[in-house]
Amino acid sequence: MHRIAHWRTKLNISQSELARRAEISQSHISKLEKGIKMPSFFMLFKIAKALGICPKDLLSCASCPEYKADCKSTICKKQKALD
Repeated sequence: MHRIAHWRTKLNISQSELARRAEISQSHISKLEKGIKMPSFFMLFKIAKALGICPKDLLSCASCPEYKADCKSTICKKQKALD
């Protein structure tokens, strides 16, 4: 989920610090950011809380810095269909 990395970087928080705040491992944060793993609903809320943002900011294409007309993300495709 590149949005986790976006918000983490924007807020100047390291993966280790985010992991500590969210009470999950740093390696798991890394795997989520690389798209190797997908977060559960519960984990998404924990990460959002640790970042101090709304969970929808991790899901919404409108807040996605990489939202483009040619985006291949399933979430972006759903959003474009609603636009």
